Amino acid sequence: IGLDAALRDLFLKINQSKLLRINLEAKGIEERLPASVEIAVYRVIQEVLNNMIKHSNADTIDVRLARHGSAVSLSIADNGIGFEKELIAKSKGLGWKNILSRISMLNGQIEVDTQPGAGTNINIQFAI
Repeated sequence: IGLDAALRDLFLKINQSKLLRINLEAKGIEERLPASVEIAVYRVIQEVLNNMIKHSNADTIDVRLARHGSAVSLSIADNGIGFEKELIAKSKGLGWKNILSRISMLNGQIEVDTQPGAGTNINIQFAI
């Protein structure tokens, strides 16, 4: 069904829980990406959302996905409690390992901007 439709369906289901609100802004992805890229991006978003839902105490998450030619950027930000960034390297769970592995498969870059009390903003860029 494509990445845009799959994300909208996922976010609709989460939003129906009324526990938090996920907003999607998608630009330039009307044209399908390669299937392996769509799956990897969907799984990264899914894993980041799982982490935010479990740990952030956020009530809003904004997801921005944009394609400009061969460049793709993804931003996922919450208004939650944030965390110490050093905890990513110390994480024993598979969540962050899966996220970093999928971004590596895309030859992408990730930047995590967070601190306690200030929410979390994750920016990912890669080329297709």
